[in-house]
Amino acid sequence: NILVLTDIHWGAIDPDTQYDDLEQVFIFLKEFHDIDLIVIGGDYFDSKLSLNSKASILSVQWMERLITESETCGVKKIRVIKGTQEHDNSQLEVFREKESERFKIFNTNTVEETLPDMKCIYCPDENINAKDYKDIYIDNILSGASIGFFHGSFDIVLPDIVVQMSEDSSLKSMIFEYDFWSKFISGPMIAGHWHSGVEIDDLIYVGSYERWAFGESDPKGFGVVRFDTDSNEYIYHKIENSFADIYETVEINTSLYKNLSD
Repeated sequence: NILVLTDIHWGAIDPDTQYDDLEQVFIFLKEFHDIDLIVIGGDYFDSKLSLNSKASILSVQWMERLITESETCGVKKIRVIKGTQEHDNSQLEVFREKESERFKIFNTNTVEETLPDMKCIYCPDENINAKDYKDIYIDNILSGASIGFFHGSFDIVLPDIVVQMSEDSSLKSMIFEYDFWSKFISGPMIAGHWHSGVEIDDLIYVGSYERWAFGESDPKGFGVVRFDTDSNEYIYHKIENSFADIYETVEINTSLYKNLSD
């Protein structure tokens, strides 16, 4: 059983509210004593935070609490992948001294047998184009992972013109190709970066934990994946953040009106 939490974005909203809302993660862990792995899928931070800011202090306290309390709840491993550079800003290094076999941070593509019979490939957001990415990590990609954890955009969630532009080798814009990656990953591909929860075939975007913008009506929260290491079959379930703010979005199509008074 894997709990996946992406796009927390410490600093995007009031940090005290954010800390209180994330209490739901600990409530879940205490009530459901069967989580083996926790993955934080990028964009833990929203921007570069000053060391003494409330958001910075609470983000460190929350991670330290996760490491400690999850072990009490029976969680075997925690893995964190770097998100978009403009958000995480290399600030995950603040947790580097906490690293152990149980808690690891990945800034570059990494393959490991995280749990028995479950090989995972971790694919952070790297400032590199798709061709160079494949050249560097081809051995990792071909290793036959059971599950892929990503931060970034897949081509099947983007407009065709954006995907075509990314093929310019001079642009350092990594876009993951779904058809390519799905050949080498036997189970689900679980991603962060898109704040709206999206499920397409074996690709799952968990979505952000909070809502702080209009136009995002989808449920916020974290995901739980139950993965069978024998059959590679899986079940995905979204645990909704019941405390997330609601932004009522009203779209007005002015072409329906005949004159200014209408």
